[in-house]
Amino acid sequence: MKRTILTKWLLLAAVTLCSAACDDDKNDFGADRVAGTYQGTVSLTVMGQDQGSSALEAVVAAESATSVSITLTGDSESASPMSIKKIPLTGIGATTADGTVYTLAKNIPEEGYTVTDEESKVNWKITSFAGTVEGDEAAIEMVAQPGAMPMGITMKFTGTKQ
Repeated sequence: MKRTILTKWLLLAAVTLCSAACDDDKNDFGADRVAGTYQGTVSLTVMGQDQGSSALEAVVAAESATSVSITLTGDSESASPMSIKKIPLTGIGATTADGTVYTLAKNIPEEGYTVTDEESKVNWKITSFAGTVEGDEAAIEMVAQPGAMPMGITMKFTGTKQ
């Protein structure tokens, strides 16, 4: 009889502990916390050579509790094939370990993946993506190849939430 009561108490304690642990997992959900519009600058380099910088807007929207989409919008008037006009990125993970710095990450296959600039209709092959959001500040770095360009462009965006 005592063993049955002890077993019930241990099971109750385990269920309570698991429930509390699940509540703490909510702190890892970053999509709603990083969603918003960030205004900033993107700097471009090709093979280590500076290609200048320009204004860029990053609109972050929650897709799920831990996933966001990011639409990068740049200068729609630029004629440069390296310019960003409107690039949509989806399936970006948004998590945090401490509730203050959120990591933005996307698993990209070795061969990369392609997105189409919605305004210029240029295909961009994305080969790497990483970012962080801390407070109202976002930093994103990605490497992509526009069209048939044989090498990647490293893009570093820094912006502030509006």
